[in-house]
Amino acid sequence: MKVIILSAGRGSRIKKFTNLKPKCFIKINKKSILERLLETFEKNHLKDISVITGYKNYLFKKFKFKKILNKNWKNTNMVYSLFLAKNILLKNSCIVSYSDIIFDHKIIKKLKSHKGENLIPYNSNWKVNWKRRYKNPYSDLEKFIFNSKKEVVEIGGSVRSYNQVMGQYMGILKFSSRVSKKLFEFYKTLPKDEKMKISMTDFLQKFTNETKFKFKTLKMNYDWHEVDTFNDFKVAKKYLKN
Repeated sequence: MKVIILSAGRGSRIKKFTNLKPKCFIKINKKSILERLLETFEKNHLKDISVITGYKNYLFKKFKFKKILNKNWKNTNMVYSLFLAKNILLKNSCIVSYSDIIFDHKIIKKLKSHKGENLIPYNSNWKVNWKRRYKNPYSDLEKFIFNSKKEVVEIGGSVRSYNQVMGQYMGILKFSSRVSKKLFEFYKTLPKDEKMKISMTDFLQKFTNETKFKFKTLKMNYDWHEVDTFNDFKVAKKYLKN
């Protein structure tokens, strides 16, 4: 099992912290988001970690993990960054993680031990987290709908009602090499501009729609935080258990 952390972008919504460093270097209660991520994976005996870097990539030099540079980070999105690690994805089972999230190590424990070869974990306690982050309940909320077989039907996109939110996408994924090959073959068929700009949830939805492939969901009810705005930073600082 390999780990890929996506950390090429700057984090423009929280410029107060990211003018001088990538978002994952933001310290919350004396530990950076990146340090917390590494600890989470190490607790689960996952030490083969690759990080996709871009913005101010020289700041990552002191770390021992593998670095893969996205030279075009200014003009690309996470899916482009992900497939820069295709040599890892196509040969191994991988856990993929965004770099602006902090979460309980039990999430990875549960994900790692599950036999499923394609898994999208979701936060079942999303309402508690959302109320802390936003005054407007529909602000930045995205669809996450699955069927009776726990297969993803809709992911990403704005919502009109809470019925379209059965959980919250967490920015964590698990794919076998077989599934990654299918994803990469589909990715190669996209127009050049779409390859560069498509978001992760839009890509997963488009792949589902056009190939009829079914991603499996995995329910999580552990501590999870995203740090996308200054208010997110304050919420994480207040509610993190350590």
